[in-house]
Amino acid sequence: MLDKLGAEALPATPELIEFVQRHDPAGIPEGIALLAGMGAPAAKALPVLRKIARSKEKELKVRVAAIRAIPALVGGRRHAVPDLLICLRDKATEIRDAALLALGSMGPDAAGAVKALRRILKRRNPPAPDALRVSIVGVLSGMGEKGLRAVPELVALLPDDSERVRLAAATALVRFGEVTGPTIACLTGLLDSADPETRTRAATLLGDLGEIARELVPRLKKMADDDGSRKARGAARKAVKSLEGD
Repeated sequence: MLDKLGAEALPATPELIEFVQRHDPAGIPEGIALLAGMGAPAAKALPVLRKIARSKEKELKVRVAAIRAIPALVGGRRHAVPDLLICLRDKATEIRDAALLALGSMGPDAAGAVKALRRILKRRNPPAPDALRVSIVGVLSGMGEKGLRAVPELVALLPDDSERVRLAAATALVRFGEVTGPTIACLTGLLDSADPETRTRAATLLGDLGEIARELVPRLKKMADDDGSRKARGAARKAVKSLEGD
């Protein structure tokens, strides 16, 4: 019933905030979702949502709902970055995933997380899990100029053992316009991946690089003729066309 109130619930924002703090947990995610749907007018709820997000005493689904709602409260969401970073260290995968998605949807407002995210990418012996590093690279690449601070960490990932990590790092560097020899070498190597989607993405990225990747036209032509994946062949043909300027 709460989700049917829409804009009519705006005058009731204080009551909704009280609701998500004290009501039966079964109804809290619905109340949080309604607050998120209000956007900026519900910004007064942000301190409460931040507290719920990091509280280990709250039910998992309630914490996840709070984390997902934070990006919608545009006015002050940048102040929730420390709370989302706390959530990144949570034992529950659902909490960590929700926090990363929230940071990724906040764009430059998540700039306060850059330093902490860079530290995670720097970890060695052992490194952070592949899925986490791939997600972090995606978050950083959506931060615009603020994400550029992570270029050294992204370059360091280009020779990583994980194809997924290498592709994510190369993709981010292309997006940032920070392409050098190691990035091109990484993408060229990924053309030989056993995964057709990886080959497709690598060919597409190389096709976007222009003059600096033109020497790869013969390699891409061969891929366009011989690759076992129709999608990868198509990506290679488009890359050749782009690099040759046709």
